[in-house]
Amino acid sequence: MSGLFKPDLSALVLGTLAAGPKHGYAITRAIREAGRGNLTLGEGQLYPVLHRLQELGFVSAEWHAQTGKPSRKVYTITEKGKRRLAKQRREWSEVSAGISSILMQASKADNHG
Repeated sequence: MSGLFKPDLSALVLGTLAAGPKHGYAITRAIREAGRGNLTLGEGQLYPVLHRLQELGFVSAEWHAQTGKPSRKVYTITEKGKRRLAKQRREWSEVSAGISSILMQASKADNHG
């Protein structure tokens, strides 16, 4: 393994946007639902991540008008963002497989010891 996977909110945001463009509240809701309530992301955490991802070219944003409501900023993952997400998925897969291997060994030792 090349190194430890650093949990990163950007990976969650990019993964959510891979399913399609979303505004901020829809991103937080999708993360909460996908995480079955175990993952929550507040506005104070989300918007700095979105701004950083936009500065890095991983997401783009545009304002969408709504009838009778204020406009919403909608975020879309870019091709560069898709490549970054693919890298983060590979890293997570490697780390989670290693962790599972260690935990399963510990489980087997507990059952035999």
